[in-house]
Amino acid sequence: MNHTTALIASPVVDISTYSETSSIYIVAVDERIKREFIFKKLCLLNIGYIHKLTEIPCKYQPGFKRVFIRIRWNTLPQTIVIRNRLMVRETIKFVYELPWVWTITS
Repeated sequence: MNHTTALIASPVVDISTYSETSSIYIVAVDERIKREFIFKKLCLLNIGYIHKLTEIPCKYQPGFKRVFIRIRWNTLPQTIVIRNRLMVRETIKFVYELPWVWTITS
């Protein structure tokens, strides 16, 4: 299986203010969208420190990839709401560029 992993160089932050680490993923991303674009859009959410992004081609959806995100959550109130929804297997729709959305799940 062909997939790529990248360690992301986030700005220097004090991660002692961040809580637990977990993995989430974007269900389907157009394969032409670059990793850097995905990272920048996820940073706009301000939900935590992104440790790693892993891209894996979708087996049954040619032209798309899944993006797995290893994240250490911050403790902001809006982050707790998002994290709690994801941990009970709800999905989050993230409008990354109007009208385009990514479905994020855990």
